[in-house]
Amino acid sequence: MNASGHRERLRESYLENGILGMADHVVLELLLTYAIPRSDVKPAARECMRAFGSLENVFLASPQELQRIKGIGPSAACFLHLIFEINQRVLLQRFSDKTGGKAILSNPQDACRYALYSSLSDHYETLRLICLDARYRVRHSTVVSVGSLTDVPLDTRRVLESALLSRAHAVILTHNHPSQNALPSPADTETFTQFYAAAEKLGFGVLDQLIISDNCVYSYQNDLVYCFSGPGECKALSPDMYLDLISKKKGYPYEIGVV
Repeated sequence: MNASGHRERLRESYLENGILGMADHVVLELLLTYAIPRSDVKPAARECMRAFGSLENVFLASPQELQRIKGIGPSAACFLHLIFEINQRVLLQRFSDKTGGKAILSNPQDACRYALYSSLSDHYETLRLICLDARYRVRHSTVVSVGSLTDVPLDTRRVLESALLSRAHAVILTHNHPSQNALPSPADTETFTQFYAAAEKLGFGVLDQLIISDNCVYSYQNDLVYCFSGPGECKALSPDMYLDLISKKKGYPYEIGVV
């Protein structure tokens, strides 16, 4: 098969019909034509889909993970991961004011969605600190700790030092649950209580602690789970309603998916 002719047909098909009519592995194949010159990229595209299971997971994979696939070198791995990074930046920029400045988190739904978008590539429990000014604009957002699949350590002093350096008026603490259950564990609650007390002594307002899992985010402040299914769609569920929802799924921990 003529590789250059096949590449041209892929591009023509996309330009004529758009992406919706293309299979995921074909979309990936088209992308790889821009990162891998001249070679047949179909085997690499199919192997990526087999190894990671979905187009989304390919983009979420780290460059190191991508390079384990035969035919994917440093340049192609960087290119694919860059697509995810650009998409994440665009999502987070939706929270900026009209002048394109700092993100504004003026309500629980925006705070939860911002935390969700920030954590998209977190494979392990990851603790993040969001520092806000008096107008609820994000001054600084950073990872403060990375743990295992079931636990993440909190160094209260380090977190508070980061908040001080950012001249934060208030903070939001977030972490994800790879187990796909957004409800807090007893250890989560104990950690939050200790952090809240320490922050109060230094004069910080702790707006919330958020726990992220799949498309859902639990808010300690409101004792609600916010479940997202689109750019403007959000359902706020009580913990009992959330448990009832996930109990309808097979296995445990349960998977929410899109609600």
